[in-house]
Amino acid sequence: MMQSSTIFTFFQTVGEEQERAMKEAKGILRIIDEQGLGGKKFFGGEEIGLTDIAFGWIAGWLIIMEEAIGPKLIEGDSFPHLQAWIENFKGCSCDQREPS
Repeated sequence: MMQSSTIFTFFQTVGEEQERAMKEAKGILRIIDEQGLGGKKFFGGEEIGLTDIAFGWIAGWLIIMEEAIGPKLIEGDSFPHLQAWIENFKGCSCDQREPS
């Protein structure tokens, strides 16, 4: 899982090493934003799926780490599809069973 370790490295380093990790992490996030999501609500389309759950740490952990540590990977409108996905993911009810 080299991609996620790049993002974790961003939060564990300082100075030039952090700058390098930030550039790599933003490259990974750009691929997720443009190729993984495009303009879709979720990775698979209109409904949450396994890929969304696998990337769910971005919606939770990544945002919390940015707030706690300071530097931000996702800011402004840098990744519009990813930011929309985060809001959709956080607002999704995972229990979609019919009520009894």
